[in-house]
Amino acid sequence: GLEYLETIDTATRAAIAGGFTALAPAPQTSPVIDCAELVRQLLTLGATADRCSILPLGAFSVGLKHDSLAEMATMKRAGAVALSTGRRSVPDSRLMVNGLEYAAQFGLTTLIRPVDATLARDGVMHEGALATRLGLNGIPAAAESTAVARDIRLAEHVGAHIAFGPISSADSLDDILRAKSRGRTSVSAFASIDHLIETEESVSNSSPNARLDPPLRADSDREALRDAAVKGSLDALCSDHWPQGPLEKDNPFSEARPGRIGLQTSFARSVELWLREGWPISRLVALWTSGPAGILGRKDLGTLAVGSRANLAVFQPFAKWTLGEKNNRSRSQNTDLWNTELQGQTKLTMHDGRIVFEV
Repeated sequence: GLEYLETIDTATRAAIAGGFTALAPAPQTSPVIDCAELVRQLLTLGATADRCSILPLGAFSVGLKHDSLAEMATMKRAGAVALSTGRRSVPDSRLMVNGLEYAAQFGLTTLIRPVDATLARDGVMHEGALATRLGLNGIPAAAESTAVARDIRLAEHVGAHIAFGPISSADSLDDILRAKSRGRTSVSAFASIDHLIETEESVSNSSPNARLDPPLRADSDREALRDAAVKGSLDALCSDHWPQGPLEKDNPFSEARPGRIGLQTSFARSVELWLREGWPISRLVALWTSGPAGILGRKDLGTLAVGSRANLAVFQPFAKWTLGEKNNRSRSQNTDLWNTELQGQTKLTMHDGRIVFEV
């Protein structure tokens, strides 16, 4: 659904141009991926495109309305690698704990985008002095961290595997690190590259493409995420590729829909953390490869071990290129990086030993 924004064909073309050999598409498509038949259909579309692996995420609840649980067992048998609560948390704690217990029986990790809808209501950017100066409604960091704290306790209660992301606040990270140290259940966390590069200051020019969900936050939040990423307490990075069209984005900031594309630019953007911040290149690569593969329970992916699948990318960190009309593979253009020179380019992508992209 929503093919005017993106299709499996265009998304996989953008993915391999960015060096990705596997995609875990979010289930909030139209229709929502909440049954075995739709999981199989997604896999068929991926096989037809035949460029990179598709790792389906099944919806946690029917239609992602969070009224009743989806058929988790049949979705796993059809090929779903994990579950997702979609673009919002499950507000009903009883439904959440029942679903986590159900998922745990089948060894499925639940990916949670944590947000307390009541606290976040009507907000469009990080709550703080800048939001006040701009006259925009803010979303407090507590809208995320309170949801994180609740779901950690529920997961510990039933022994479920959960992964929070993309997270954006230092307080959320603190709760996740404490849960990891207790070791009562498996808790993972990932962040989008946007939240490791940018802060709320990106909103100052009122570009609709700077409206994200979760919102770009304070410098202290960004630094906490960076520190966790380098030290290994943040498990993975993600593109949070969220296509939108002119109808959704050509509006005042407060009325634009959140999201931006990122499949072609995410790894290139992260290279500046190595070049300018001195990150170990091995750690940066792990955040994009073995980290997400581990969250999804696919230890066969994200590795260059002898005998593993030949999924790899050749990347030139010092190459300069510009994302624009001629080389954009996505169907959408909602990014502030349009016609901006970027450093670091994928030169070749190989999937299952076959070259699927080459500059």
